[in-house]
Order: sequence, then structure tokens, then C-alpha cells
Amino acid sequence: MMRPFAVVILVVISFLLGAEAQAASGVDCVKTQCEAKGRSCVETLYVAYEACMKAGNKKCMSALPADKFNCLRTELKPCALTRNEKQDACLVDVRSCYASCGPFESGRADFWCVGELATKTTGAFCAADPAAARLMDNCEKALSSEGQVGAMTCEPL
Repeated sequence: MMRPFAVVILVVISFLLGAEAQAASGVDCVKTQCEAKGRSCVETLYVAYEACMKAGNKKCMSALPADKFNCLRTELKPCALTRNEKQDACLVDVRSCYASCGPFESGRADFWCVGELATKTTGAFCAADPAAARLMDNCEKALSSEGQVGAMTCEPL
């Protein structure tokens, strides 16, 4: 009598594990597995970028007016180049993670967005409605949960 009961328990456990695996795919997977890592990547790189810009501006404060432009260009250009490289690397990581969460149903419009808030720059996954007149409205909402969004850029996933 214990054997049929054990079989039923195994079937129930298998069903529950299968349902959990399904819940961790698609958009749920992106939200739980990819978004926090991508957000951390973006926030970390922007902390370094802001520090670099601040140091460059401080260094050039004492430059003569005739030399100030060249000083700023020399000091700040590496900050921007490094930021762009790291932001591209964050996007590659998010896209890779996103792909691992598939397959997704067709007709989706999913984006990775980076937005400037009052206190920081951050990233967010955005599942946009492809039929919406203003495709990026959902993306702005995804970022605005943390505050007012200034500039925002979004890349398709």
C-alpha cells in the first residue's frame, strides 16, 4: 500500500517542480534572473563614470581659460569612452541572459532601457506593447518606479 502512495507523492513533486520551471521562463525569468544583474552593472558603471567626470572637472578648474577646453577634452573623453564600453558590455550580458530565458512568443517588443533619475542612472527590462501608439510608455513606467526619469535610451532585446 505504501508504494502507490509513494508514486502519487513523486508525481505531485514532479508536477510542482515542472510548474516552477515554467514560471521561471520567459518574462518572469528575465525579471528574476536578468534585470537585477543588468541594473547593478549599469549603476556600478555610472558611479565610476560620475567619479571620473568629477575628477576631470576638478583637475581642469585651475586651467587657464585658453587651455580649459583642451584640458576638459583630455580628462573627460576617457570617462565617456569607458562608460560606453562598459554600457555595451552590460547590454551584451542582458541580451545573453534574455536569450537564455526564451523562447518567447512572437510579436513581442522587449527592450533594455537605461534612464537617468534624480539620484542615479539605472537600467530596467521593458516589455512594451508592440501595438501601442507610444511604444516607450511602458519603458518609462518601468524606470519611473524609482523616481522621475530624465533622459532614457532603450535597446531592443
